[in-house]
Amino acid sequence: MGGVTHGMFGTPEYRAYRNALNRCRRESDPRFGSYGGRGIEMRFDTFEEFFCCVGLRPNRKYSLDRIDTNGHYEAGNVRWATAAQQVASKTTTTIYTHLGRSMTLGQWCKETGVPYKKAWRRLNTGWSFPRSVGLE
Repeated sequence: MGGVTHGMFGTPEYRAYRNALNRCRRESDPRFGSYGGRGIEMRFDTFEEFFCCVGLRPNRKYSLDRIDTNGHYEAGNVRWATAAQQVASKTTTTIYTHLGRSMTLGQWCKETGVPYKKAWRRLNTGWSFPRSVGLE
């Protein structure tokens, strides 16, 4: 006997695991350069170990995420996250700090009620961050 015994082949959880594994280990994967090519490793030895760590995906709005985008796929650094959570943790996302609070531009706009495109335009025409999002 051999093969898969966990009974989860084809589930969203198993697909997330396999996709992450391929991004880290298969040079032929189109995303390898952003993952394995820059040193990101899959440190779970088995799907079962991975699943014990992340559990079931809460719903369709969630996908696999690394909390530290420069860290490995390993216990303590993987979670199911929404698209908004993932955008906030991308290496290319700018975090703005005002009066000791740090958030993305989108998060600040949601809090202040200033439309994102308006704030972005203001920032890109030389306005200060606080003024751009209506904090001054």
